[in-house]
Amino acid sequence: MSSARAAGFPGQVQVPPGATLTVYRHPRLAAPVMGHLQNGSMIRILCTAQGDTVLGGNGVSSSLWNGINGGFVPDVFIYTGTDQATMPNCPP
Repeated sequence: MSSARAAGFPGQVQVPPGATLTVYRHPRLAAPVMGHLQNGSMIRILCTAQGDTVLGGNGVSSSLWNGINGGFVPDVFIYTGTDQATMPNCPP
């Protein structure tokens, strides 16, 4: 694995102006909230998981979630240049 992939894949939070993106403990909307990220924040995606289906602001829905340091965020609100998984599956 390259050192870039070992450090995570870059992504940028894209939510409506004035909104924040919720970080969850697990890839489920009912999971405990771990924090919030501002629009435009840069993240490092460490792994990916399937979870609750989330409808993004662009009308696209997905069950793909990104594991980041501190929890999980729905992929539909993260710009990575692709709508596919960018990292391997998170450990169970």
